[in-house]
Amino acid sequence: MINVAIIGAGSIAKNFHLPAWNKINGIRIVGIVDKNLSKAKLLAKKYKSAKCYKKMSLLFKNEKVDAVDICTPNSEHEKQIIFSLNNNKHVICEKPFVLKFKAFKKIYSLAKKKKLICVCAQHQRFRQPSIEIKKIVDQKKLGLIYTAHISAIFKRSKTVNNSYFTSKTKSGGGPLVDLGSHFIDLAWWIMGNPKPVSAFVYGSNALARYLKKNEKNYWKKFDVEDYSYGCIRFKGNKSITFQLSYLLNTNRDIKKIEFFGTKAGVQWPEVKLTRIKNNITRTKLLFSTEKNLASIIELKHFIKSIKKKVIQKPTLLETGYMVKIIDASIKAMREKKEVLI
Repeated sequence: MINVAIIGAGSIAKNFHLPAWNKINGIRIVGIVDKNLSKAKLLAKKYKSAKCYKKMSLLFKNEKVDAVDICTPNSEHEKQIIFSLNNNKHVICEKPFVLKFKAFKKIYSLAKKKKLICVCAQHQRFRQPSIEIKKIVDQKKLGLIYTAHISAIFKRSKTVNNSYFTSKTKSGGGPLVDLGSHFIDLAWWIMGNPKPVSAFVYGSNALARYLKKNEKNYWKKFDVEDYSYGCIRFKGNKSITFQLSYLLNTNRDIKKIEFFGTKAGVQWPEVKLTRIKNNITRTKLLFSTEKNLASIIELKHFIKSIKKKVIQKPTLLETGYMVKIIDASIKAMREKKEVLI
């Protein structure tokens, strides 16, 4: 039996992690930690969980904990990961893992020294369409993939209702940090993890500023960018371009990644294979449904790593590259110049 503690009782824990943990055999939720104890108790009651604490130190003192699942605001991740590792706990932490590469290096050294499993929760990698497309790419059906384009565009994302996402102090940034950490990682992984070279990113909060002026009460805590687009260059003349938004005057939400190779292209998540033949692009629907909840697969993967004492993918080194990419992208956006990675 693996004893797991949930750190953070917000929407991520409530809607994704705890429902997934409840469907995994061989684990026991021994506690939930949140500064808001009433919120933790409400969540514990709903999922028939164990005791609730305001501080991780009290949890570790009173309960036997093997692993922690960190579901807190981005600004909290670094100190909570380090505290957990120092107390000999395995760690899975929601993305973005940490906001600065300097912090990652400290965590990497500590996890290696302690011989503990420490991973970032990248559940997009564990979705069935992602796995299917990865197989297609690894089988060289697309030929040489030279570019990918990410579109994660929302008219008004649900995250704008949550100050954890719209506060620069808590989140570290807007859609570039939140959406980018998921989808840039997914595109990069499917492309075979090419070595990053540089990032150039544009960001805007023009719409948020306008809404703040006209709907003051609702938007007063919104101080991150609401839109960004950019390009990340990789070794071998490869690239990932992206367009990300929390707010946009558009008539639809779009969430897709298009991969382009020398033999064919493919679109995620529909898994549509495209080829140019006789000047006509033909599309074949290869896979359109998901049979498994990605969060369950991901957490099972984490538990398997603990039991076998073998670090499985995504490795902490892969996570480090993504921290470095996002860190450089934020710097490029804020300083309005290309930044080497």
